[in-house]
Amino acid sequence: GQYKFKFWDTWKGEIIEETEASSVNGRLLIKIPQVKRDLAIKIKRVYEDILPNLHASLSDPFAKTIADLDKENNIVLTQQAIMTINTLDITYNGLTLEIDADALLDTSTGIPQLKGYGFKEAVRALYKSQQNKEVPEGLRVRLINLNPNLDKAKIIKALGLTEDLFRELVVIPEIPQDYPMKGLESYLVEGSIRVVFEDNQRYWGQKIDVLVKRGTEAEVLSSLGLIVATLAKEPKFYSELPPDLKEYLVAVTDEKGNIILDDKGKIKQLIFKPIERTKVDTQYLEQLDKANKELEGAV
Repeated sequence: GQYKFKFWDTWKGEIIEETEASSVNGRLLIKIPQVKRDLAIKIKRVYEDILPNLHASLSDPFAKTIADLDKENNIVLTQQAIMTINTLDITYNGLTLEIDADALLDTSTGIPQLKGYGFKEAVRALYKSQQNKEVPEGLRVRLINLNPNLDKAKIIKALGLTEDLFRELVVIPEIPQDYPMKGLESYLVEGSIRVVFEDNQRYWGQKIDVLVKRGTEAEVLSSLGLIVATLAKEPKFYSELPPDLKEYLVAVTDEKGNIILDDKGKIKQLIFKPIERTKVDTQYLEQLDKANKELEGAV
């Protein structure tokens, strides 16, 4: 499961550090902060509620396509998702997901706000499968930040990413400020699956695997769904998506209506659209609004 830790300096009676970590195969590894004398630790189990039960009405519309609950009510990847990740890894000789940070966060108000809820949960499920050796050890999720109103610390805080995820899975590379002139290609991983926010597509070059459309205040963007969109590069996975989800995740076709494939036989490009708030479960909206209010209060 997922746990929160508070480290106390018992001499000063102060909290010196807070962090989160998850157990893998019954083991929980944490990094202890430096201490001169005594240290007290408060540990609290975090009960995830983005996917409360395995039933037809899951919190995130895309969740049922890749996520399941294990016996301990931890979010894990479905077997279909695991098989698809391994297939893509073989196809591209290693799998790296490069995701535009602007597809996840909105900074128009000056305060980073989540466009959708569930990205951390999806990434943690990837991490658990990686630790259990169900998916490749070399799998990486790179968050590409082109937004001058964001930095690494703000992205980590807003998305709720924890140290264990950064140790093994998630990377936020430094992108030099000359990228508008030179383009991003030299800073990206060759053969990566690229998820690009439409306002930034001119910087990403010709290879855009998932183009994320901007939304309105009346819509939300499924952050968990962005992970689904990367797996939908695999034609079999895409073909098995429920019809209602293909309204928001659309494979680009030719003039005859045939899906366009790349030179590896995978779907060349998908368009990822936001979902009307009226079509999203109220629990999902409550979690999203709560998270954004907490972010406002943290500033």
